[in-house]
Amino acid sequence: MRKWQSTNHAVFDGKGRCGRLGKCREFLRNQVVDPSSPFNIIIMVVIFVATLAMVLETVTELLPYITEKAWALVEMICVTLFTIELCIKLFVQPVKKLPNFFLSPMNWVDIVAILPFYLTLVTDIGLPIECAQAS
Repeated sequence: MRKWQSTNHAVFDGKGRCGRLGKCREFLRNQVVDPSSPFNIIIMVVIFVATLAMVLETVTELLPYITEKAWALVEMICVTLFTIELCIKLFVQPVKKLPNFFLSPMNWVDIVAILPFYLTLVTDIGLPIECAQAS
């Protein structure tokens, strides 16, 4: 059995009871920490797909075959999965170590990677349709 599959120890909530939320957090923490876990393998595949899509989007020969909406859909799916990953990493972080989460360079890389997507989404919502299509 792999490390991420073992749940031999109890996870206690703040009242000294073993809770479902604690078990869920421990399971997710094991998924995030173990590089060979299915969670991290999926994230690596998503990183590869996002990078490949970004490179292939610049190939002009593919323009007749793949629409702009398809590239946007791939980007949206990848950013959504990256956002879920970041939220899970934040969720499993112990409260006492929460400042360490925000001081970690790798977490800042994750935040900076997804931030442009959300900034573009927010700024495009406020624009009239004519202005959004021109940009």
